[in-house]
Amino acid sequence: MKKIKSVLMFTFIIFTTLSFYSFAQAKASKSDTSLEEKTEIPSNDFKSEIQNNLVTTLGATTTYKEGNYEYQIQEDYRITTTNVSGLVISETIEDIAVITKYNGNEQTVTIPKTLGGKRVYKIERGAFNQNTLIKKLIIPDNTVGYIGEGAFADCINLVEVSFGKGIDNISYYAFQHTALNSVEFPETLSAIRNTAFFECEKLTKITIDAKNVHLTAIDNVIYDYNPQGTMTMILYPYAKKDKAYTVPEKVESIYTEAIMNNYLETLTLSSSVKSISTSSYALTTPNLKNINVNSANKTFSSINGVLFSKDKKTLYYYPAGKTGDVYAIPGGTTNISSDAFFKSRLKKVTIPNTVTTIELEAFGYMENLEEITIPSSVTLMEAQIFEECPNLKKATINANAEVLPYLMFKQCGNLEEVTINGKIKTIIQGAFYYCTNLTKIKLPDSLEKVEFGAFWDCWNLENVTIPAGTVLLEECAFYDHRKVSNGYWANTKLDISKTQLKKQEDGSYMAAYYYDVQGTRLYDYAYKVLDLVNEERKNKGLKPITMDKSLLESAMQRAEELVVYFDHERPNGYDYSTAITKKGNLLAENIAIYQQTPEDVMKSWMNSTQHKDNILRSYYDSIGIGCYRANDGKYYWVQEFMYATPETVTKPKNKETTPSIQVLINKIPYKDVKTSDWHYSAVKYNVINKIILGYNATTFAAEDKITRAMIVTILHRMEGYPYVAGKSKYPDVQDTNKYYYVAVKWATENNIVNGYENGKFRSR
Repeated sequence: MKKIKSVLMFTFIIFTTLSFYSFAQAKASKSDTSLEEKTEIPSNDFKSEIQNNLVTTLGATTTYKEGNYEYQIQEDYRITTTNVSGLVISETIEDIAVITKYNGNEQTVTIPKTLGGKRVYKIERGAFNQNTLIKKLIIPDNTVGYIGEGAFADCINLVEVSFGKGIDNISYYAFQHTALNSVEFPETLSAIRNTAFFECEKLTKITIDAKNVHLTAIDNVIYDYNPQGTMTMILYPYAKKDKAYTVPEKVESIYTEAIMNNYLETLTLSSSVKSISTSSYALTTPNLKNINVNSANKTFSSINGVLFSKDKKTLYYYPAGKTGDVYAIPGGTTNISSDAFFKSRLKKVTIPNTVTTIELEAFGYMENLEEITIPSSVTLMEAQIFEECPNLKKATINANAEVLPYLMFKQCGNLEEVTINGKIKTIIQGAFYYCTNLTKIKLPDSLEKVEFGAFWDCWNLENVTIPAGTVLLEECAFYDHRKVSNGYWANTKLDISKTQLKKQEDGSYMAAYYYDVQGTRLYDYAYKVLDLVNEERKNKGLKPITMDKSLLESAMQRAEELVVYFDHERPNGYDYSTAITKKGNLLAENIAIYQQTPEDVMKSWMNSTQHKDNILRSYYDSIGIGCYRANDGKYYWVQEFMYATPETVTKPKNKETTPSIQVLINKIPYKDVKTSDWHYSAVKYNVINKIILGYNATTFAAEDKITRAMIVTILHRMEGYPYVAGKSKYPDVQDTNKYYYVAVKWATENNIVNGYENGKFRSR
């Protein structure tokens, strides 16, 4: 059955973490225990999402009802008080009540001190969400310490909150879109999230008890004290009506999304500001026109109200409210930071040929941007650079980066024409997601691969010429979700006449050859690794993980593939996950090479943070382990992890295999042949056409002398392996298992070669 990847793949990005010695180093040291390994782990956002789901699906807790409240009991909860350095100064452990839902209709709500005889310490996520009746909230002293995400979000008539002494932590969007105009916090509050009062259109006044050692309010802006005596800006009120604001001295950083405000026009950074966390979402305000920087600041500078690094090489932020339609980035700029032009009203931006890096969403959500050219100086482009630029019509990409990134032009609905030059080798999945008016695209000669759904629902893209060097159009690279009967392939006509691409059974187009591997699947070693994995999990108090029947075979297949191409990308150009047939969630892979025993490979993995994390993740319950000893004597190891119900399997016996591995024609398996070698192209041609093969699965030995047996074997293969009956006449060529046996008979019969005077052939 054809395997169609889920749309879900476009909701997250998998990040690959590499930890390995190079092959050259391992070979130079001649150490079979040298570590060469890689790991694939989920992104933090997706991982958090799964973990949150597990709380619901795996950690079911009894819910009780009392009065207007639904609640749960959390046992042995640790309540701490800390100083400004985060050191615990007092601690209690007690059972607490957690409010999960409010069912009342009161206008004034007083949170009960206890439920089920336990202190009410938490108000859980969304417990009062969208309650339009509540106007006043009273939290008694020594009760609630934690208010969860969106707990009172969209309580649009909530105008007053009394925070009792004991409140400690207020989470994201806790009071989003309420009618509060002022709030007063007690000395016990130690943490408040930047979006706690998002879209509170009346909130202008914020005060914090002077005894609070964690937080302070200066001019109604919340700052967090740092142990070094500096401060971090956490929350600038949404409704604060000042048109200008100067960040106070001693403020060292501005937290992400700290300023979300419709009134601020001029922001001045003091000399003390060193960082604006992670992205310019920290300055999300549509009317901000200028960012000025104190001349004594050692980190930032300003050029005509645009925020730059001190050396003016990094453009951090172009204010969204700045007037004018055209902006030329100054020459000398080398980096365009994440969200640098977020929601800017510009129609045109000129990028100088000094820029080398364009970061995540650098030009995202620019409603008026019409045309863009990325110069050849750019060598790195991160994801979603032009996400949702609805009026972008033309893009020219001269970048010398190897990858056209994930969701680069996501939902650029009026994008019509794209020209890609430069050195782009791969167009990543979703690069042109939902560019419904795209009609013309020129692909670069350097192109090698177009990933699944790269041209997702580009309905008006009728004709595309595929460059000669392209070796893979992944399944549904040109995708149309409406074309179920056509395997989700769009109606785009693909001109592949200049390529070596051939259509595969799954609908993909591939230019590939088959490379034979010989070796043994070591199931006994795989199960020894399983024992070691569960021993490590037991030491951490985790449940054991079970060898899954399907994952076991997939892992063994992946181990065979590693002989040809050691990477999470398979030899056929697809991601490792395409080798997994089992259905489940949250897949991860560890791989390694050269370790000769289960103990050695486990030691290597446990000494690497990402590999260790995969082994010790609590929510994995299925595993497949592969160990393959190839005919070159080297060992290849794989672990496949999954959150899915395991299908148990009895340990199979070790098995010799000779799989034919599908390999893209731009890859060769030999570790001793580099692309920079003068003979690389010749080696590749001979391998693809099975004319000259190496000594073993991973060694070609191009510098070794050629023998008489090798010469006749090459000629025999070039002629298509013709068969010759009878026995060899040479006494030293009698072993029918020798690779040159038939070739010698053929060459002799056709008077291509003769033996020596003593009647022997002398193959060497």
